[in-house]
Amino acid sequence: MRMPWPWIVLLIALLLTFIGWRWSSEVVVDNARLRFNSQAEDARLILQSRLNNYAQVLRGAAALLAASKGVTRQEWREYVTSLRLGHFLPGIAGLGYAPYLRADEKTRFEQGVREEGFPDFAIWPKGDRKHYVPVNYIEPFAGANLRAFGYDMYDDPVRRAAMDRARDSSQIVLSGNVGLVQDGDQQPVSGFLLYAPVYDYRLPLATLSERRAAIRGFAYIPFRLEELISDTLGNRQQGIMLRIYEGSRPDPARLLYVSREEPRGHRLVHVPLFTRSLPLEFGGQTWTLLFESQPAFYLTLDRLTPMLVLVGGLLLSVLLFGITWSLTRTRERAQALAMQMTEELREGEARFRATFHQAAVGMTQSSPEGHLLQVNQRFCSMLGYDRPEELLNRHVLDLSPPDDREAHRRLRESVLNGQASSYVLEKRYLCRDGRMIWGRLTGSLVRHANGEPHYLIGIVEDITQTKEATQALQESYENLKQMHQELESFSYSVSHDLRTPLRAIEGFALILQEDYRDRLDEEGFSHLQRIRMASQRMAGLIDALLSLARVNRQQLAREEVNLSAKASEIAQSLKSSQPGRQVDFIIASGVRAIGDPYMLEAVLENLLGNAWKFTSPRPRTVIEFGAFELNGEKIFFVKDNGVGFDMAYVDKLFGAFQRLHKADEFKGYGIGLATAQRIIQRHGGRVWAEGSPGQGATFYFTLNHAAGTAMPEKKTASM
Repeated sequence: MRMPWPWIVLLIALLLTFIGWRWSSEVVVDNARLRFNSQAEDARLILQSRLNNYAQVLRGAAALLAASKGVTRQEWREYVTSLRLGHFLPGIAGLGYAPYLRADEKTRFEQGVREEGFPDFAIWPKGDRKHYVPVNYIEPFAGANLRAFGYDMYDDPVRRAAMDRARDSSQIVLSGNVGLVQDGDQQPVSGFLLYAPVYDYRLPLATLSERRAAIRGFAYIPFRLEELISDTLGNRQQGIMLRIYEGSRPDPARLLYVSREEPRGHRLVHVPLFTRSLPLEFGGQTWTLLFESQPAFYLTLDRLTPMLVLVGGLLLSVLLFGITWSLTRTRERAQALAMQMTEELREGEARFRATFHQAAVGMTQSSPEGHLLQVNQRFCSMLGYDRPEELLNRHVLDLSPPDDREAHRRLRESVLNGQASSYVLEKRYLCRDGRMIWGRLTGSLVRHANGEPHYLIGIVEDITQTKEATQALQESYENLKQMHQELESFSYSVSHDLRTPLRAIEGFALILQEDYRDRLDEEGFSHLQRIRMASQRMAGLIDALLSLARVNRQQLAREEVNLSAKASEIAQSLKSSQPGRQVDFIIASGVRAIGDPYMLEAVLENLLGNAWKFTSPRPRTVIEFGAFELNGEKIFFVKDNGVGFDMAYVDKLFGAFQRLHKADEFKGYGIGLATAQRIIQRHGGRVWAEGSPGQGATFYFTLNHAAGTAMPEKKTASM
């Protein structure tokens, strides 16, 4: 006989669905109970906190009165005003002071208050009593608080009992339920007073009799319970009714407060689903807080979840086998994933430990006071120690020479005080064997969850070699400066000392040619001519060399330069030097740039002069100057139809004294393009050339500060 497994599974599924429905219903109720209890606990804690705040304000007022021989009425007003109680602690009816008077002090006290500007002042209610505690100061001194002025609180048994307890215990005491005199003849509400005793600070307070003898008066705070509840709880207790009873148990005869109940016509049930009774102890009094759920609270219950469980269970029962199988597999995968994540967490912790202890840089953890809590092996090795334990609990400043400690201490304090989040310091460290090494310390602070400093992490990199390299670099720099000065001296020597013998050679050779011409044969005359030409060429090379050196020394100016105008002037000058040549200059108009006007003019002179020279074999020459934009960059160019050059030797074009053509073909010293390149590089630009033999050449250059308009117009001038 086959077992009816499908029906068994269905029966089990329906049973589980029913159990799930019941369980979810109970969970909903339990969650609501937890939420109700949480709100009740929160309300009690909020009330307790507010009462503690009242007590703190009262302690400050009592301290002010006890620390002074006499606080004037104006000083009391200014003190209370500065507290801004209405803003920070609304619900307090006032903050006052009442002196503790014997019967023989009553008349003198009344007379003193009248002399302050209150001629009608008198302690009330009238009558002869052994002691009086009349309200003298009460702020704000306006409105209903004026009714309390002069009121003898010691006449009331409830108030008197509270003051006696405060006096005898030197503690802040809460009175029993009283009607505040500020309320006058209005319907009485639950009112309370907090009393703090004020003693004569000159007298001892160790015993009960000493405290009674030293009492000067009482600082006090009156407040209404209803205002306290309204201000502290507000709308936090929606759906919950609160009753407050005086004493340790709910006694209807001692009911102090009850929150507004919902209208009975709107109630869904009459018996509260949840109730909670909590004690509140403060100032020697015990209140019982009784919380009851209201219909509005029931509406927040999750009634949908149990219904979904029931309906969903019925719908999914037929698929229970598949779901069970799927859940089983899911659980297996979840367990495997959990094991994997646990293993990864362990590996992560191990990697962190390995990173700390095996890092290539030194790592430390130190307390806010500066003592080492943990160091890695690399840090130990840097300082010559064998084990981290040898450095633990040592102060971080003790690891440095005295000269470096103050800077380190200031940076640590700036991080601990919140002035900076981290710091970087290059400092020296004392090694175990007495050596000193340089380290770059990066420090940062780890704080507790409450914001207090926890510990500092330090990462120390050994930069001893870098420091040594820097020192060597500085020495090289000083040597370079000395070499530069020697080069300046050499340039001066070249400029002055070498020119004199060259001029002498050239001059004496000229004298020999002119005065001894008839005594020289043709070969001797030719030798003298070569001597003169060689000396002239050497003088030209010296001038070119000095011109190239001046490019690097000359101060660079920055202003707008009209390159079109400069190019036109240079073209006119070239034309005047050889009026017989047929040359067409095509110079774009409106080409401008930002740079040194004299240096940029030298660039154009070299490039245009270069084009003029290497187009001389052509019967008709075309030389073009202009500019264009490419990828947002301004590019200037000088183009000619001269002899051109082989691009295989383009790297030699801009080298000093480099020539691609023979000296007897084209005169020059090979320094012009090198000078132009250095000027352009000083302007932050670059220069390059394109050409081919017999097809002319084009020289391009850029300037970082180049400025110009759109593509300029061209003009043609026949030279």
